[in-house]
Amino acid sequence: MIGLATGYMITLMFSGGNGGVADGPLTLDEAIGIAERQAFLVLLQKSAVRRVGDQLDEVAGNLFPHVTLSGNYTRYVNKQNGGFSGGGSGSGGGSGNSGSGSYNETKNVAATLTQSIDVLGNVGRAVRAAKNQLRAAQGSLRATVNDVRLSVKTSYFSVLRAQAQVKVSEQTLADNRDRLDQAEKNFRADQIAKVDVMRFKTQVDQAKSDLIASQNQLQLAKNSLNSALARPIDEPVNLVEPAELPKVKQDIVGLVSSAYAHRPDLAALNETLMSLTEIRRAQETALGPSLNLVATHSRAIDLPKGSFQPSTSTFGTLSISWPIWDGGINRAKVAEDREGEIQAAIQINQLKLSVSQEVRTARTNLDSADARLANADEQVKLAEEVYRLSKVRNDIGEGTYVEVIDAETQLTQARSGYVSARYDYLTSYSQLQRALGTDDLDAPSALTDVTTLGGAVPSERKK
Repeated sequence: MIGLATGYMITLMFSGGNGGVADGPLTLDEAIGIAERQAFLVLLQKSAVRRVGDQLDEVAGNLFPHVTLSGNYTRYVNKQNGGFSGGGSGSGGGSGNSGSGSYNETKNVAATLTQSIDVLGNVGRAVRAAKNQLRAAQGSLRATVNDVRLSVKTSYFSVLRAQAQVKVSEQTLADNRDRLDQAEKNFRADQIAKVDVMRFKTQVDQAKSDLIASQNQLQLAKNSLNSALARPIDEPVNLVEPAELPKVKQDIVGLVSSAYAHRPDLAALNETLMSLTEIRRAQETALGPSLNLVATHSRAIDLPKGSFQPSTSTFGTLSISWPIWDGGINRAKVAEDREGEIQAAIQINQLKLSVSQEVRTARTNLDSADARLANADEQVKLAEEVYRLSKVRNDIGEGTYVEVIDAETQLTQARSGYVSARYDYLTSYSQLQRALGTDDLDAPSALTDVTTLGGAVPSERKK
């Protein structure tokens, strides 16, 4: 089983008319592809993923040394004596107050390297937590795509449903017009009364009204599909009817297990829990020692001749700090982080229960739709036969026009019921796909231990 796209026609001529997909009828796979590229919710979530990725880069930067370049310029009001005069008071020797060691400005540049030594591993924990957050954001993106796929499928089948209903209305109108033409001929031949002709004319008018309503509903469905695809509302819509209805082979236990393994929102919550665990572990060691290395190389520019100040200077500092008491702040933060873990674990268990219910509800709805579809098919066959017999009886004078009208009404209802049952089945199948988080309803549940997904709440773990 590969999902609802099985049997759909794929064309190979490309143009820009359908959002960069094939020219001609729009397949379900192509519609989903457009939504995954253009849907506003998807675009926003992709931006959120990129933002979390940037935050990961920011945290990872703390693993590497930081280098700073600095410079300063100082000018004194009075000249400073930086060394002995180079000569006496003879001619050309200059005065002692203005010797070569005097200066009134200094220029210095320096390069400083700073490296935090992760003695307790907290920077590594912060990086792992950020990576978990990135995977959680990616899981949220997949969850958004999962929801968008259902929205597109529902809108897609709504258009096909409306198109089929238009065909039913057109067929009903054509049948009524045929019966009206025959009634007018019989009236001119003095075989029926005027009131019988009026009955058929009323049926034609009603069929016209129903057709207009069906056409309006079709246009609204097309507008809704274009909105789901983030396309212009007036974009032409031409869709492909599914060749056959997909079936489900797995039992309910297998479906629930598959949902636990594939639901992206469940995976995102699990990554969030792991991130919170790393943050809590880092907070537990916040009162431990921290070690920093600082190395600086400085150079003085344009020193006066004979100055005592060295032109270059290089030194390093290794500092350690160890907070002893913070008034219980860190202990409170650790307790706060632990409660965050507990809440995340509760949310995972809550979501697992919700997923199980969603899968069971979707499977029940699918089974009900399947039963209704089988019954609707039989109802159409029966209504067609009753309508045929009523026309035969009326033509040979054994029936009445009322019987024909009633039989035609029943046939229209049966056809409409079949259309509703068919697309209810396809919609229910799509809802089951969304509940499982995958289009392949026969996909194995991988190696995930679905019974322990999310683990125990942190307060119950061994420390």
